[in-house]
Amino acid sequence: MGTISAAGLYTAPGTISAAQAVTVTAISVADPTKSASATITLTPTVTISLTPLSAALTVFPGPAVHSHGGGNSNSAVTWTLRPAVGTISAAGLYTAPAPIAATQTVTVNATSVADPTRSASATVILNPPVPVNVTVNPASVTLTQSQPRVSPPP
Repeated sequence: MGTISAAGLYTAPGTISAAQAVTVTAISVADPTKSASATITLTPTVTISLTPLSAALTVFPGPAVHSHGGGNSNSAVTWTLRPAVGTISAAGLYTAPAPIAATQTVTVNATSVADPTRSASATVILNPPVPVNVTVNPASVTLTQSQPRVSPPP
């Protein structure tokens, strides 16, 4: 994996899926019985992303905010909420609290267990429910047998 230039410079591949060791050996052109080797350990870069990056919802149920780890066999993340409003499962499913009285913004953060310097965050805006009023007009109606329907008032 990787390439070696004519000057002997090793360049690792752009991406790898798992940690691995590469042995580079230099052999003398003047004396092929002379050589030297070096072992290079390649470690994949951890990437973290969340979807959606933001969501606005009215109270309950909350949206799903999922992690997507890539580039490392250990894709586990640690979840945090700021402020600690609602809950988040180990799988990354955020559930809003019920009920709420005022609009709140919650930041969901996923941090890689394999590489704690890698993280991603998403914003969830929680809106309180809007009161719904239902009225029926007229409030009551009396029909006789010969009156098949009631027309709405003008």
